[in-house]
Amino acid sequence: MMGIISWFLSIPLLSYFCGLAFVLSVMHYVDTTQQTSLKLAQHQQITMTTFSKTPLYLAVLLIGAGLFIDRHWMTVVGLMIWIYFFLRWLGRVERTLALLQQQIQQQHQPHMMTKQDQAEVMVVPSQFEDTSVAVPAHTELLETIPLSDITLNDANEITSSAQAHVIHNVATDTVNEKTVTSAVLSSSGRIHSTQRTEANNSKPLNLYQQLQQWIFKGNPVLKVAIGILLIGIILLLRFATEHWQLELAVQLTVVGVVCAAVVLLGQRLFDKNRGFALGLEGLGMAGLCLNLFFAYYNQLIPNLIVAALLFVVLMLITVRFSLKQQSIELALMAIIIAYIAPFTLPIREMSSVELLAYYWLVNLAVALLSSLRPWKVLTQITCLLTVFIGTIYGMLHPYAEQFQLVVAILAHSAIFIWLGFRYSQLLAKQDLQHFNLKPMLDLALVFGVPMVSYGLIYLIYFQQRFWQASLSLLFVAVYAVLYLLAKRMQTVNVIAQSYFSLMLIFIAFIPPILAEGYWSAMGWSIQALLIFIFALQRQSKIARYLAMALSVVAGLSGVYYLLAEQFVPRSLYWCLSLVAIAMVLIVNSCASYRKQYDLPMLVQHVLQMFSAMSVLMWLIIDALALHQPEAGVCSTVY
Repeated sequence: MMGIISWFLSIPLLSYFCGLAFVLSVMHYVDTTQQTSLKLAQHQQITMTTFSKTPLYLAVLLIGAGLFIDRHWMTVVGLMIWIYFFLRWLGRVERTLALLQQQIQQQHQPHMMTKQDQAEVMVVPSQFEDTSVAVPAHTELLETIPLSDITLNDANEITSSAQAHVIHNVATDTVNEKTVTSAVLSSSGRIHSTQRTEANNSKPLNLYQQLQQWIFKGNPVLKVAIGILLIGIILLLRFATEHWQLELAVQLTVVGVVCAAVVLLGQRLFDKNRGFALGLEGLGMAGLCLNLFFAYYNQLIPNLIVAALLFVVLMLITVRFSLKQQSIELALMAIIIAYIAPFTLPIREMSSVELLAYYWLVNLAVALLSSLRPWKVLTQITCLLTVFIGTIYGMLHPYAEQFQLVVAILAHSAIFIWLGFRYSQLLAKQDLQHFNLKPMLDLALVFGVPMVSYGLIYLIYFQQRFWQASLSLLFVAVYAVLYLLAKRMQTVNVIAQSYFSLMLIFIAFIPPILAEGYWSAMGWSIQALLIFIFALQRQSKIARYLAMALSVVAGLSGVYYLLAEQFVPRSLYWCLSLVAIAMVLIVNSCASYRKQYDLPMLVQHVLQMFSAMSVLMWLIIDALALHQPEAGVCSTVY
């Protein structure tokens, strides 16, 4: 971070030192991981070869020499050598870890199988205790010998041998039957344990758990290295744009060819080493995306339509690779780089509408991926990035037409509303295939997207009641249609109730919106209280959060009218404070209500109670100050 800040502050020497220190620290981290894996390999009696770090140190010296004597070609050559040997080192470390994991699994597997076999031997089913078997006649033994050649003794010997043969067959059949029974019970036990394991693994993870699993499981060293290389590509492109003396088109062409070669190398290594190959593919696709942005910024691609088409081609290639290889990691790497790519340019003159239009193209690629695979974490990350980056950028660049911003917000909302519906549909199909008829909802998309979208629209058309009410009616119509469509589809019948709830929510928004002036704040607070009581009775978490959000809207509206209006009746603040106190008292009045407390609700009620008591004290002091002169006049009269 210090190196990047120094670069922007035109202190190149400090940024060079920071970059070299960062490279050496990464090498030290990977070396520590390698030494740990070698110790584990010696403990497991596995022969591993070490990797010489001499080429890496020589490359670092070459990079440093090129920087300090101002020979940029030496810096570029040293950087390419360092990247090549660093990737080889990472690949060897990953293969070592994979062999260790395989060896440990092979050592633990016989122990687990022995325990299972002992448990299976102990099982004696009661239904197989009766081992009586019908004895066959075995007349073929007697029919093969002529009757004229049989004496009495021979007949007795033949009869006894036939009986012995029959008894042996009966005993053999009984043993075989018990063996088959034990095998059947063993296989059924394993099937049940497998089904239990699949049921445990199919439990949904929240966004934090999915991110933690994706970042820290697998090979975190490789993921850190890929992030470092991406930062290096960004700095290299900026350095090439500002300092290289070669023709810029040649520079960016060389970078593009190298990135494409990295993608092809990842494709060839996919069958041998999946994690390393995906890292190479993500690195190459990210480099191509950044290269395209720098080419458009430096007017090597003068037409915006051509640049947009090339970007769409890159996104389609990423989608194809992700679907073909069943890899959400590749999609995440490409999408995240696509989101931060506009901010890697030296000068950012993109308007809010242009940024939202660009993000809409990225979200189209996400919609295509998530329409075919139920990748929940991908849609949630893209939704969060769109809301977070788009909102902050819009606040920093507020000079845009209201209608264009609203159209962009509605376009993004349409994508994520569709993804919420499609996620439930895909998950319902998977559950039907596994005979687990419990289709799940992505509540963040189904409920969060329309609420956030309408909140942004409400702020854009602030104090324009016609547009606020009209757009609320638009959401009502959309969710009414979605409710009717979902009711007809039996596989997604669960999501129909969510659409019906959203339709009622947007209908409930209209009366406070149509109220004039400060009456709207009172309407929000009273509506929040009613919805909160309903949520506590029905034990609805979504309705409870909605009531909490409406109470926040009411409080912010009260603060706005206090600062913006010259005269605001005190009845507004009496209403807001009493409603806030009533919500806290109601939830603590019953044991079943108190059980519904969670951390967000507790934090809001603490702040809400503090604010309400402060407002009440202010109102009481103000009321006493108004009546104090009248009391003085009365005393003088008497």
